[in-house]
Amino acid sequence: MDTVNGYQIRKPFSSENAGFCRWAIGEKHGRAYFIKEFLSPKYPADDCGLSEKTIAKKRAECEKFYNRKAKLYQAIQQCRTGNVVIIQDFFREGSKYYAVTEQVKAENLSLSQIAALPENKKMTLIRAILYSFSVLHSKAIVHSDVKPDNILVKRTENNFYTGKIIDFDASFLETEVPEEIAGDQVYLAPETRRRMMEEPVSVTTKADIFALGILFHQYWCGELPGCPKEYDYLFEAVLDG
Repeated sequence: MDTVNGYQIRKPFSSENAGFCRWAIGEKHGRAYFIKEFLSPKYPADDCGLSEKTIAKKRAECEKFYNRKAKLYQAIQQCRTGNVVIIQDFFREGSKYYAVTEQVKAENLSLSQIAALPENKKMTLIRAILYSFSVLHSKAIVHSDVKPDNILVKRTENNFYTGKIIDFDASFLETEVPEEIAGDQVYLAPETRRRMMEEPVSVTTKADIFALGILFHQYWCGELPGCPKEYDYLFEAVLDG
């Protein structure tokens, strides 16, 4: 059986719904974990065939990537009071980098099923998610990829629902906005789009609030908010005034 840094791989790495990563299910000390393998950057070995100058440049890029992620993950680890699925391990093995979280099993409710819940259960779910984001935002963490796939809805013991916040691949600290920002266009905030177009604007936790407004409309109504037919996305309508 394959192992990665002591984690026994129980379900092989897959690219399904993984974006810029591959994922697998692993086990260590009898506990199951979700293991994410980043597709880039890759740390070059001494005998990789590249010039010393190129190796040094790529290793510097890897160090920058590692330091930025490590700082972000340390901030996320301070958010244990909310339903935030924290990164429990981050490391490099060989040429690749890996992030490890607990394996979370969700109810797999569709948006229409959530919208069909009684109002008090929908409101409890929304409040739980808002609390988790308030904890993240108190640490100046911008999730930057709020969407249904990244909030795992779980049934609680009293037959209500809560949401587990996952997938911090696109996340960053407000003080360290990356050169390249990612996010789903359906939930993209206007300022994020402007930053993607290389305009000198700030992207803060407010971008998550914009996305949550769209998501909660789906939770409540089962569909996206209305938008003029000449626009494909809400951020376009906002930017057009």
